[in-house]
Amino acid sequence: MGCDLLEVKRVSGGALLARWRFVNTGTKPVSYDFSWDDIYYIDPAGNKKYANLAIDGKRILDVWWGTLPPGEQRVNWVKYPAPPSTSKRISLNVPRFEPFEDIPVSE
Repeated sequence: MGCDLLEVKRVSGGALLARWRFVNTGTKPVSYDFSWDDIYYIDPAGNKKYANLAIDGKRILDVWWGTLPPGEQRVNWVKYPAPPSTSKRISLNVPRFEPFEDIPVSE
């Protein structure tokens, strides 16, 4: 299973939106699960780790888990607190994949 980063951008309300896609390019179903603590990004300029946003204890995200059949894909998204406007790049951690490093943050 592969993971493609689709976008990272600042959105209204002082938030950062990250979107990525899981793709099963293999010939067999692939299972995927994760821990909520493993979904985060790092602002290397401020050396700070950010977890997803939540309102009344409910996470603001749509992250897929389960078994992905061959040839199928799932788009995921998470809202985080945005880093300071002086931070122009982040590193995104998607569980069970290598981190996406030095990602430009779109305005």
